[in-house]
Amino acid sequence: SFIQWIGILIGFAGVVVVISPSLGTDAPLIAITACVFGLLAITTGTLLQKSIGDSVGLLRSNIIQASAASLFFIILIVTVETPNINWNEPFLLALAWQVLAVSTGAYVILMILIKRDSVAATTSLLFLVPPVTAIIAFFIFDEPLTPVTVSGFFMASAGVYLVTRHSSAP
Repeated sequence: SFIQWIGILIGFAGVVVVISPSLGTDAPLIAITACVFGLLAITTGTLLQKSIGDSVGLLRSNIIQASAASLFFIILIVTVETPNINWNEPFLLALAWQVLAVSTGAYVILMILIKRDSVAATTSLLFLVPPVTAIIAFFIFDEPLTPVTVSGFFMASAGVYLVTRHSSAP
């Protein structure tokens, strides 16, 4: 709806405001290209999940996505650099966290939200990642929480509210 589009624009603007202090003009073209490619990939994947998600089970879908991503990164690692893994305790703990909490847990939650709600409402929640990260960084890493960051947080939150409040799904 029109209000949801307004919410998406406000949420996006809020994200830009939050990350604006960290933006530089010397970003390599490959980094910008990777971000745009990632954005297109997650958008396409979300739309596909919404359209064919009922025909593919949640576990099967997660396995397919994880396998495709693993294959991509294995090819990338082998062709770009010499792989070297230090199998120590911190690495294994970080790996377990990434596999269990991030890859499995977060994607399962995302797929449940996509199935339950509209794509716009679900993906608009991603607008909250940079503002919440800035708040966590304030408490954990003593990074400054500036008025610009706080205003961006409120803009992103308002945008998400507009999109989710006016969602067509029950």
